[in-house]
Amino acid sequence: MAEGEVPLSKSFTFGAGEVSLLWETAGYAPAQYRGKILPVSRSPIKIVAVPRGFASSDSSLIYEWKRNYKNIPDSSGKGKKTFTFYGDEAGSETIEVVVSNFDKSAVVSKRTEIKIAEPKIIFYEEHPLEGPQYQKALSDKADLEKQELILRAEPFFFSKKTLSALSYQWIMNNKKIELPLKPNVLSLVVPSDQKGKSIIKLTMENLKNIFERAEKSLRINFDLQ
Repeated sequence: MAEGEVPLSKSFTFGAGEVSLLWETAGYAPAQYRGKILPVSRSPIKIVAVPRGFASSDSSLIYEWKRNYKNIPDSSGKGKKTFTFYGDEAGSETIEVVVSNFDKSAVVSKRTEIKIAEPKIIFYEEHPLEGPQYQKALSDKADLEKQELILRAEPFFFSKKTLSALSYQWIMNNKKIELPLKPNVLSLVVPSDQKGKSIIKLTMENLKNIFERAEKSLRINFDLQ
């Protein structure tokens, strides 16, 4: 089960039929990411009810939606199997749907909880010939055994529509670094006779949504080169 999801539990059932809830959000993750893209503060969440076993067609069924245990009449009614909303700033969202046929001879309910995550940054090493090493993310520290290290920073869960509005600020040992040509790729070259440690920090911020912001630091040890 993906992070941020809980089992979908059936509240009650009268007559035949059942319903599942499927949800998605318009966040970004690299193509190699195989997990669930999680919603962040104020991001749109689309949830779809998928009924099965009813004699009536999906479009003729009645859908009654609740968000955090409150009725949502504007999104409820005949054929309204989709509910779209913007997530809270933090915490989680509890969504429930009651599906019934016209004469209420078949009524089912399903509820799910969707956790609101935070945008994050993950560092990867990038090889000049092989490209980004997505199979192994860097943790909060790295040993530099050669003179050059190419860092690729990937944003996770930021809005896909406004990726071009992301600002990048790189800092090394509390000093601002000039923005690279590719703002998410930083090349570090260390003289062979230099030893020590450095701390690299990157801040990403969505200039069109103040709620989307992330920081990531990496301690680099170049005593081993």
